[in-house]
Amino acid sequence: YFVQNIKFLACYFFLVISQKHELIMAMSQDDVVSEFQKLRAEFSVRLQETQQQLQETRQQAQETQHQLQETQQRVEFLSAFLPAVDSMLLYNGDQSSTNARSSDFKKQLINLYSECTQSGSLKLVKCSITRCFLPKKCVIASHIFKRTWAKHSWQSVLLGFNDIDDPRNGLLLFKPFEYAFDRSQICFTFNSESQLFIMKILDSSIKDKVLVDNLFSLGFDTNDAESISVLRQCLGFRTFGDFDGSALLFSGLTRPFKRALCFHAHRSRKFAVESGWLSNSDFEFEDFWSESDYKVKISRWLRMLDQSPPAGLSS
Repeated sequence: YFVQNIKFLACYFFLVISQKHELIMAMSQDDVVSEFQKLRAEFSVRLQETQQQLQETRQQAQETQHQLQETQQRVEFLSAFLPAVDSMLLYNGDQSSTNARSSDFKKQLINLYSECTQSGSLKLVKCSITRCFLPKKCVIASHIFKRTWAKHSWQSVLLGFNDIDDPRNGLLLFKPFEYAFDRSQICFTFNSESQLFIMKILDSSIKDKVLVDNLFSLGFDTNDAESISVLRQCLGFRTFGDFDGSALLFSGLTRPFKRALCFHAHRSRKFAVESGWLSNSDFEFEDFWSESDYKVKISRWLRMLDQSPPAGLSS
């Protein structure tokens, strides 16, 4: 009898603590015990769920710690490795992407991005930045990711394409613009609102240079009267600065690889700062790597780490 009363009192006080005291006044001992058993079962389930959540949380914490350690190792490796990548991509005496350029590359660019017309004996091609039909010989098929970079076979790792002559790795530019683009005096960034690629002059010393006169300084035949007549008629005495902030124009729906132009813009800005054209705080722009998501970019970086170059590899 004493033990039964003790059990009853324990159940009673448990129910009171459980805020069910308003019910127990009308309950018998058996009802109180039954209610207690229900509550105990409910609390037991909650306890098991909480223990399971705790176990999962601990497991997630262990996985996160493991990932953190791996990330830290990669950061340390990158800190030591990226200067080697920079050394491969430095601008050197062999800067021009015109070297060993395929004639098919220009044909593909014209078919993909531009239009052609005829003026007398001259075949004219539309330049993507001036938007003018200019003599074909003056419109150059320019690589975005440079051929001199690609000789290290890194473009497939960095940017995800294997053929340096992929037409989406090119632009059709009037020779003075192509020359400036190749030497990081200009670059192109992406405006997300207008969905256009916008030209930016990085070297202010070229702003006032007359484009046609600059073409002559690059070795264009000054006796080619027919071509010069077309150039003067289309461009007159317009300068680089007249096109600063202009958008690239394409005839079709296909566009160059954003990731290639973004890569070029970052390399060009770095070179501009090192050359004293810009300060560290000048010309900040948002990344516009678009065709590949974050995970793909990371996987490419990891593949690059797995294929690290031998010591002493130079550009």
